[in-house]
Amino acid sequence: MYTLIVLLLFTAFFLCYNLSEKGKIAAENKILWQLRRNRKLSFALAATSGLLSLVWLLYAMGAGAGSFAFIIILMCMGSLILLIAPFGYIKWLHVLIFSIALFILEKFIF
Repeated sequence: MYTLIVLLLFTAFFLCYNLSEKGKIAAENKILWQLRRNRKLSFALAATSGLLSLVWLLYAMGAGAGSFAFIIILMCMGSLILLIAPFGYIKWLHVLIFSIALFILEKFIF
C-alpha cells in the first residue's frame, strides 16, 4: 500500500519537474516529450496523482499523521528527483522494477 503511495508521489513530482524549463529529461523519452508539450494534461495527471496519494494517506493514517507523511514523502521524492534526474539516471524500467521489489517486500515480509 505504501509502495503505491510513494510511486504516485514520485510520478506527480516527476511530471511537475518535467514541466520546468530547466529539466532536460524530456528529450530522451517520447512520452515525456508529449507530456511536456501538453502542459495541461501533464499538470492534471500530476495533480490527480498527488491528490490520490494524499487521500490514500489520510484514509490509511488519519488526518494528522497522513498529512505529515504526505509532506515527508513529497520532500523525499523531490530531493531524489532533483538530485538524480538531471544526470539521466532515472529510467521508468528501473522505477518499475524497484517498485515491484518493494511491493513484494511490503506484502510478504513486513
